[in-house]
Amino acid sequence: MPENVSRSHDVFQKARHDFIKLAHKTEALLKKEKIKLTRQLKRANTRVAKEKDRLIAAEKRLEQKSSAAKKKQVKKIKGMLEKEKQMAAELREAMRPVSEKLKAVKDHVVSAHYFDRGMSKIDKEIESFFKKRDAKAAKKAKKKSVKKRTVKSKTIKKKAIKKKAIKKKAIKKKAVKKKAIKKKAVKKKV
Repeated sequence: MPENVSRSHDVFQKARHDFIKLAHKTEALLKKEKIKLTRQLKRANTRVAKEKDRLIAAEKRLEQKSSAAKKKQVKKIKGMLEKEKQMAAELREAMRPVSEKLKAVKDHVVSAHYFDRGMSKIDKEIESFFKKRDAKAAKKAKKKSVKKRTVKSKTIKKKAIKKKAIKKKAIKKKAVKKKAIKKKAVKKKV
């Protein structure tokens, strides 16, 4: 049973990281695509502006001197201008879905960000709980070992005191015996 729980925990953590990573990766890809399309649109707009300037210049020349070649050139420039405008419109159309997708992905990125922050806070709370629990257990173990040491040292001291008392008694007995023997010896001499 604990193995299943730990396996599920690992799968959850992996899925969490994958979700966050995928959200950021998708956002980055869509941003790149949007930047690329924006760059292309700017180029198309500058080409349209240049073609407009060329058309205006060609029309002025046509007004001054009207010739078939100049009419053909004006017509060609107008065709190119229309192509450039159409290309710019297509790029704008292509940017719309990318922008919409980017907005949707940003929502996911925000939720992933807050989800990650929330899970990080929870992980920190869990770690602090385990640290406190381990500290309490270590403190209890230390108290028990200190109690055992003090009990042992007290019993050792008691034993030492008893040994000293026994030695003193033995020494006193010897001294008493020696005195008694001396008294007997003194009495015998007298």
